[in-house]
Amino acid sequence: TPTGSTALSALSLNTTVGSISNQTWNNDADTSGREDDLTVSLERLDPTDLALTANSLEISNRNSKGEAVFTFNQKIEFTGGSTAGQQKEVIDDAITISSPDYNDNGVLNVLIPALGDSPSNQERGSSVTIDGYTLTLGWDNDDATFETEDEDDLIESITYNLLNEIESTLVDGREDQARTLDSLLGTNSVTVFIDGDAPANPALPLEFVQTIEDFANNRVTFEFAEDIEFSDSTELVVQREAIDDAFSVAPITGTTNEPDESNLLPVDVESSVQERGTSVTISGVFLFITWDGTLTEADTDDDVDEITFDSLDSIILRPKGNGSDTEAESLNTLIGTTTITLED
Repeated sequence: TPTGSTALSALSLNTTVGSISNQTWNNDADTSGREDDLTVSLERLDPTDLALTANSLEISNRNSKGEAVFTFNQKIEFTGGSTAGQQKEVIDDAITISSPDYNDNGVLNVLIPALGDSPSNQERGSSVTIDGYTLTLGWDNDDATFETEDEDDLIESITYNLLNEIESTLVDGREDQARTLDSLLGTNSVTVFIDGDAPANPALPLEFVQTIEDFANNRVTFEFAEDIEFSDSTELVVQREAIDDAFSVAPITGTTNEPDESNLLPVDVESSVQERGTSVTISGVFLFITWDGTLTEADTDDDVDEITFDSLDSIILRPKGNGSDTEAESLNTLIGTTTITLED
């Protein structure tokens, strides 16, 4: 600093090691030349928290090797109070399989008891591996992993339990950045279907998004978070006929003209025909219930200003592609009402 100039009371520093924020260089006096007493305050910059970016079970939970692959937002490594081998052994001891006695001969596929605690040998065949950004759970379906075995009995699934014992952190990260697998997944166990009659990818429960009322087109639309289809639990024609039979309009009669005439809907004649002009259709995430304006008698001076779709409990929906009705729900349960009235 030239003689007579004022020394800096605060100096921002840049470094090639990393980004430093809120740095200060404090001097108590105006001097020139070299200053020996420096105070530098640094705010610690933490990297982004560890998080899951992909879960193979959300795409398909059927895998012939029983594998489940979890992808993280950063490279990871094992950490925690126990070694990687000890974590793997806890998982191996806790795995379970589903293998019913299909041929009813009293012989079952039973895994060997969890007797050993060697961190280098997962005797029941499970594995927990980390490779860069991914953590994989797997299972070696080998004869040595069974106490008793029946090749005619399908092994439907394997379940990995005690996921709270798997702890990982950022590569070269600090201990306080570690996360257990269950805390990231929101569950302490996962099931992978291998073969058998178990569903390839059980669907998540239906999630209702919104109701869109459109009186101008005599239509109400229900939107869901995923594609839907009608359930097999009740025939589709029965579901549609229940809506048609319960449909109503108002006013039926008015007072604007004399003699007064009526707005009348057709009566039910056949159980397989929607005589009143309603329809119930699905397209992707949308369910449409529509009235085509059919009236057997109409008073042009008394406009219909209300239409009511009733018996919504007769419509049973499920996620599209789910062959079973395990996740089926009635429409009224999903939307919270059995009746929707549209007004002009």
